[in-house]
Amino acid sequence: MSENLTMRLLWAVLVGVAFGGVATCGNAQMKKPGTKLGSRPRYGSMAYGIILPLAVLVYAVIEFIVFRGNLELAVQATVSFCFGIFLHISLYFLLLMLALPFLRKRISALACALLWMIPNYLYFISNMELSSPLFVFRVPGRLIWVLAVVWLAGFAGVFLFKVISHLRFRAWLLKGVRDPLPRTMDVWHEELNRANIVNPKFCLGIAPNVKAPLTVGLIPCATWVLLPDRPYSEEELRLILRHEIVHICRGDAWSKFFLVFCAAMCWFNPLMWIAARKSADDLELSCDETVLAGEDSGSRKRYAELILKTAGDERGFTTCLSATVTALRYRLKNIVNPAKKRSGAVTVAAMFVLLFMSCGYAAFAYDAGTGASLIYREEDPSRFSISSVHMQTGSEEYEKKRFRDEAALEAFHQYMASAKLEHLTGNYNFDDSSRKMTVIYETSWDHKLQAVTVYDHAVKIVPYWAYHETFYYYLPEGTDWAYLDTLLAKQ
Repeated sequence: MSENLTMRLLWAVLVGVAFGGVATCGNAQMKKPGTKLGSRPRYGSMAYGIILPLAVLVYAVIEFIVFRGNLELAVQATVSFCFGIFLHISLYFLLLMLALPFLRKRISALACALLWMIPNYLYFISNMELSSPLFVFRVPGRLIWVLAVVWLAGFAGVFLFKVISHLRFRAWLLKGVRDPLPRTMDVWHEELNRANIVNPKFCLGIAPNVKAPLTVGLIPCATWVLLPDRPYSEEELRLILRHEIVHICRGDAWSKFFLVFCAAMCWFNPLMWIAARKSADDLELSCDETVLAGEDSGSRKRYAELILKTAGDERGFTTCLSATVTALRYRLKNIVNPAKKRSGAVTVAAMFVLLFMSCGYAAFAYDAGTGASLIYREEDPSRFSISSVHMQTGSEEYEKKRFRDEAALEAFHQYMASAKLEHLTGNYNFDDSSRKMTVIYETSWDHKLQAVTVYDHAVKIVPYWAYHETFYYYLPEGTDWAYLDTLLAKQ
């Protein structure tokens, strides 16, 4: 195992254990009685849904800064980042949907909900050099840009539609909102105290347009818990308000934002939309699990009846007490007759390790040019001298080489100039190749140096006058090591 792969595995295990700890602590914390006021809220966040969307935005900005206005390189790096992550999100969500019936029977609902949020932390992979890809999808150079434009247009259209729909829905919900009755406010404050929330920034209101209790808002100061204009018993109020407070403390609205973001990024994949719906169901199931922790069978039955008689209108980034038809049966079954399940900590940790370790094995490659244009910059190869040649086989030390004669040097220039090179999306480290050769070029007219490293299926070009720019190219035909060996001799 290479050093790069070992560090990657170590990092995956450490973060996976952290996720397992979140699942363990979450299941334990919700069963504990409330602690002293002033301590942290009782219901902690499982995962922050804004992390990956924010990481994508920041990454794109950084790339444009690093490449100093070189639009092509900046777009290439950003598209590469998105392609790698969201390819794996699509595959991961597909596999999770297939395994979900099995998992729901054996692990807690909180762990199932957390499994949907794991890809939110795949931004870690963006800062790591990956092993060489196993699968390279080659497309014509112009086609890659057409695909990038179509994908970006689809993403922007879907995402903006979702955001605008949410804002319009929110504005409609908040029309005519009024303060609740004192009796309702008393129960509200009791549940806030139970959750260890002091001076909440979110508000409680009665909304005439609301059919079922729900929470709307991403920012705490703009978040509302809305109740329909209808009477509830004290116990019903207690369960309703506890349900919505759990959603707020855990940041479930942001979780839904993340899932919509993923669906928009993979808008061309219909399975992503199904996954987004399934994940929302698990968020509600885990919330039910937390609300009813420690409650007797009578409270559970009344909670189930409460869900049955609510007709929700859940849209946008809202959380709602009601259930979809598909999730209603399973949800009621678990409320009335809860099965004893494992915390799911081991499953969550293992899933993150597998997801993290599987990233980076698929990449796009598209037309770039030949060695004549990318290495020799359309100049006569004879104007380039070779300062040094180093060969490395496997883990052995570099071995200095020289060309046998002038004919061998000319043949090498011709070989490199005729090589077909393609842009490779992704941040890869090809040092795990069976062999590699590093050649230091020097131009005769300005004495500038550049290093060209040849791997089994890749070429790395490092201009010494621009250290921040390292260019990787895919070599689809592979390197003819046998031919190169005939040109070289030991120094």
